Amino acid sequence: MEVKTEEQVLQLANRIKNKSINQIIKELSNTNDVNLEDKGYVGYVIESYFGVKRNNSSKPDLSHLGIEIKTTPLKKLKNKNEFSVKERMVLNIINFHQENLEDFYQSSFFIKNKKILMVFYLFNNEISDKNYFIHTINYHDLSKISLKDLNIIKKDWEIIVNKIKTGRAHELSERLTKYLGACPKGNKKSNSLVTQPFSDIKAMRRAYSFKPHYLKYLLMQDCYKDKLIKFNINENDNLVDFIFQKLFPYINLTAKELCKKFNINYKRKDKHYAILKEIFGINSFNNVEELLKENIKIRTYTIKPNNVIQEEFPFLIVNPHEFEYKNENSFYDSELYNYFINTKFIFVGFKKDDDNTYIAKISYFEFPEKYLNKLETIWNDTRRKFQGEIILNLKYTKKGKIITTNNLISKKNGYIGHIRPRAQDKNNEYWIPCDKKITRQCYWLNKEFVQENFKYLTKDFK
Repeated sequence: MEVKTEEQVLQLANRIKNKSINQIIKELSNTNDVNLEDKGYVGYVIESYFGVKRNNSSKPDLSHLGIEIKTTPLKKLKNKNEFSVKERMVLNIINFHQENLEDFYQSSFFIKNKKILMVFYLFNNEISDKNYFIHTINYHDLSKISLKDLNIIKKDWEIIVNKIKTGRAHELSERLTKYLGACPKGNKKSNSLVTQPFSDIKAMRRAYSFKPHYLKYLLMQDCYKDKLIKFNINENDNLVDFIFQKLFPYINLTAKELCKKFNINYKRKDKHYAILKEIFGINSFNNVEELLKENIKIRTYTIKPNNVIQEEFPFLIVNPHEFEYKNENSFYDSELYNYFINTKFIFVGFKKDDDNTYIAKISYFEFPEKYLNKLETIWNDTRRKFQGEIILNLKYTKKGKIITTNNLISKKNGYIGHIRPRAQDKNNEYWIPCDKKITRQCYWLNKEFVQENFKYLTKDFK
């Protein structure tokens, strides 16, 4: 089947919404490019549906229409009718020697990705790939997005090519940019290193990519526009400064005072977070446009009277699907890497004072890149154990309860973080690749590590 017009592409795309991959396969006239064992199996099915054969072309998939086709998985948020984007959208490889370094509109990125048909499917690690359903179609045309967003993408591109022009491609990092990233391809071993034109230092092979939070923003615009909330800050204002100025009047006010002011039940377990939502006049930080675009998350924590942080910090559920034997992903393809390299945090500390707490500290946190190798160690250890080296033991507690222990990295092992369940997941289990069922696990950072790397926006005022 030859797709002849843009309108025809969009009509075909709308026909596969809410269909499973298996249903789409049954509609294909040619299944030669579809192999269940392939890493990009879902993507190949969608491309075949539009008559696109496997290729490594620098031109768009539908070159006569200038349209590239990309598939991206979504994850359903637990206990919510909302979705998050599971991973970045990898676009085309950056050839450091051949890239047009002067003209954005003549760059390999723009030529390949000016128009992208984005096909979002619903990922579920408890079912077969062929049972995934198509959730949303987004037609991303750089000539039709807002001028503000286009300028951000252009600025991101300029940051990337400036590194190449100045012989510093080896310094590229996804943290440097907002929407458009230069993501690693492979790992830091020699076979993933390539030459660059203006330096003798080899650099990691990289590809252009759209970051997960930008894709989440597009998804919200398409499907949940009525839920999008705006802070409505001035265009040139700094978002972190805006957040701090909003919180500053409440420093040293107690949780009891604030609960009374905002009519919040003081006995609520999440009263601190509820207070923050009331301060900003919103019902969820997940749907704030400015936070989505900057990928800033606002969180609370508790400080003991002696200024020690009370609890460890949970961040991300360990996804066993990443460690399946057929997946040869490196750490740089992992959800853990993507999460910490792209996410910024504002932490609001509530300090204990007798039977009360008060807002004492506001801190900014980004995971330090110099410690990514330590995070990689934890990820690799988890991978090995999920694939067969895990040891499960039954143990009696002092109260006579039977619990299952394991040999995943714990805090006592002395790393910057550890693996264990969150309290709310203690009764939830999942299968891991070595065919064992364990309690749902989470990546944690140790409180000492986080505290050492806080950038405080306030001091303790009491």
